[in-house]
Amino acid sequence: MPTVLFGGTVRPPIFKLHLLTLPMIRYAWPGDDLTADFTVNVRDSRLEVRCDLTRFDKAEHLSMLSMHAYDLARAAVDSFCFLAELA
Repeated sequence: MPTVLFGGTVRPPIFKLHLLTLPMIRYAWPGDDLTADFTVNVRDSRLEVRCDLTRFDKAEHLSMLSMHAYDLARAAVDSFCFLAELA
């Protein structure tokens, strides 16, 4: 099972953000046999999105995986900021 990791940093660095108990999100592409399990972790404001895939072709899948990883990371951080009344 191939794995792709995406990383980043929460900006601006006002405080150290920790989101360690987020659920795994499974996404299956319609009309394709590709399934991805996304896990988002944030520790000390460092983001990591892990994608475990049924198969991986860099030319075919990297752009859509990065789009989904970015959306999931942004949703996690935005939700935290909203709940903490930071946004």
